[in-house]
Amino acid sequence: MEAYTMKSDKTFLRCLDTRAIEVYELDSPYLFPVKGKQWSHLGISIGPGHKYEVLRIGDKDIRGDDLQALIRDLFNSRLIINREGLGFLPAAGVTVVVMLVEYYRLFDLFDWSKYQVNTSLNTKWARSNFIDGRPLDILGSNPGNGSRDDTECKKKLGEKDKELENQKIKHKEELEEVKRRKEEGSKETKEKINNIKEVLEAAEEELKDKQNKIDKLKEELAGAERIKQKELKKKQDEIDTLKEELAGAERINKEELKKKQDEIDKLKEELVTTERKNMEESKDKQNKIDKLKVKLDEAERRKREELKDKEDDIDKLKDELEEAEQKRQQDLKKKQDEIEILKEALEEAERKLKKKHDEIDRLKVELAEEKRNSKDQNDKIAEDKKKINELEEELKLHVYLRSGLRGGFEFLYNLVQVTQRNLPSSKLSILSITQAVRHKGALSNFQLKVEHLHDPLIVIGPILDSMSDFPTQLIFRPESFYSDFDLNNWRVVRVIGSSKGGSVTPFAFTIAFYDGNKYQKRSADEKHIYPIPCHYQHLSNYTSYSNGIYNILGVGLRYSIACFVENTSAFLYT
Repeated sequence: MEAYTMKSDKTFLRCLDTRAIEVYELDSPYLFPVKGKQWSHLGISIGPGHKYEVLRIGDKDIRGDDLQALIRDLFNSRLIINREGLGFLPAAGVTVVVMLVEYYRLFDLFDWSKYQVNTSLNTKWARSNFIDGRPLDILGSNPGNGSRDDTECKKKLGEKDKELENQKIKHKEELEEVKRRKEEGSKETKEKINNIKEVLEAAEEELKDKQNKIDKLKEELAGAERIKQKELKKKQDEIDTLKEELAGAERINKEELKKKQDEIDKLKEELVTTERKNMEESKDKQNKIDKLKVKLDEAERRKREELKDKEDDIDKLKDELEEAEQKRQQDLKKKQDEIEILKEALEEAERKLKKKHDEIDRLKVELAEEKRNSKDQNDKIAEDKKKINELEEELKLHVYLRSGLRGGFEFLYNLVQVTQRNLPSSKLSILSITQAVRHKGALSNFQLKVEHLHDPLIVIGPILDSMSDFPTQLIFRPESFYSDFDLNNWRVVRVIGSSKGGSVTPFAFTIAFYDGNKYQKRSADEKHIYPIPCHYQHLSNYTSYSNGIYNILGVGLRYSIACFVENTSAFLYT
């Protein structure tokens, strides 16, 4: 008989049934409600028939009847306790096998002294029997400097009021549930009694029908006996008549006598056969009557047994009803005790709240004095903020001067690399047209004219919206667009520019430019290949107001598409 020793305050005991105690480990602070996932079952069961049949706490072994009493206490109370007596209770109102709900710590400690167990307390709660129950003060919960905010007291008072109201509602619902169960139990008991009465009445009617059948068979048997007696008497009369005729015939003729004798013998044989047949029929009828009597006795015996079982069920239901009523009375008394405890706690909270109100009034006076003293400090802070802003402006200028960038190509190139965004191919929708005419002639004969170029553009920042909200660009181009450009090397930035000649006020707009290597040009010595944005001979097909060859500072000449102008809802399509 091996004993299990509780060595840690994190080890807790719980009973899911009345057969054994299960051992769990808690991975959570004591002061907060814990969840089911914070309990871990150690795979240890303590009870008769298990590996551990003795529970050891300190120098005390709990075994035998004491262990059974502990199992019953834990199962009936649904408590989860450790060796100090600290207990947790599931939030649900039924026994939870799989702990998936929150568990709340009780203010009272389990009384181990009833099992002759002496343990040292490491917690700050006083020992108390959990059955009696009483509110306990937790040490160290107040800072002790008189500066706690009244909001916390009001919050606790509101929680106490809410808890009291919930307990009242829960108590009322439980009373209604017990009444309903009682009414349903009484109704079910009455229905069972009525069903038993109906079964008994049906059995009596069936028994009466069988008795009538037996009486009818007896009457039929008596009638058959009377008929047979009449037939026998008739035969006997015939025999007597024949005997008289035979006596007269003997005097007349021996042959006639012999003939008559033969007839008499024949009639005797028929009489014997008839009597034997009548006896067999009478015996069969008697056997049937005996069988019916046996069946009747068996039916009566079964009905008596069923009636006895139904009476036992009725007695059992009455006992269950009385037990439920007793349990309801006990629960009612327990709930009333809890309500009284909550009332006392509420009164204590109100007293503390009054003290806090007095403290708040004193703090208000001190706060008014502090406001008068802090006015001069605010003026000084405003002056310091102004000085800080001036220093920040000087710092920005100093950082720019130390960066080594002087507005040249390097600065513009870095600005483009930071602000450009990749334009997904899904944002380009190419609509083929056949009106555009490709440039004909040798590459050397094509000259990029001035009217094909736009004024230089300056990058001012990234696009304003996210790329997922960027509108799809419709491009009306000849069918050769897919062979002239690919769709995976487009960049998007925000730029500022003006119309040709700079006669119009500059405006900002969003532009997409091609930055891929689809076209390449060989060097004069045929040893190097240089990427270019597009063959010159094709650029004439893609030059219009909203697209064409743009000179983007920091990028260079690129075939570009003007997407839309800012502060307008108009889109510039090609």
